Amino acid sequence: DNSAFKLINRLTPGPFTFIMKGDKAVPRIMLNPKKKTVGARIPDHITTLALVEELGEPLMSSTLILPDKEVPEANGWEIRDEIGYLLDAVIEGPVEEARPTTVIDLTGQVPEILRQGAGDLSDVMI
Repeated sequence: DNSAFKLINRLTPGPFTFIMKGDKAVPRIMLNPKKKTVGARIPDHITTLALVEELGEPLMSSTLILPDKEVPEANGWEIRDEIGYLLDAVIEGPVEEARPTTVIDLTGQVPEILRQGAGDLSDVMI
C-alpha cells in the first residue's frame, strides 16, 4: 500500500529488508512456502546497485554461511577458493562490515520490526 511504499522509499537504499506479501508475479522459489511472503532489499552498495541497473531487473541472493563457518563470507576471493566451481560468477568488490539488516514486516496493518540490525530507526516513525 501507499504507506509501505513511502516507508520503503524513505529507507532505501540502505540496510533494511522488507517482508511483503507475494503474489503470482513472484516466482515460487522466492516465496516463503508457508506464509507466501518475500523479502526485498535495496542495499546502499555501489557494486550491487550498478549490477542491478545494468541488468535492468532484480537479483535473487542469499547470505552465504558455509557449513563449517559461523559468520557470512564477504570476500570474493575466499568464496571463489571455497566453492567457485559451483558458481557461474564471483564478483570482487568493496566489502563493508557484514552486519545483519533490520527486518521490517509489512504484511500486517502496521509495520513490525522483526530484527533490529544495521538499519537505524531512530528518526523513523513506525
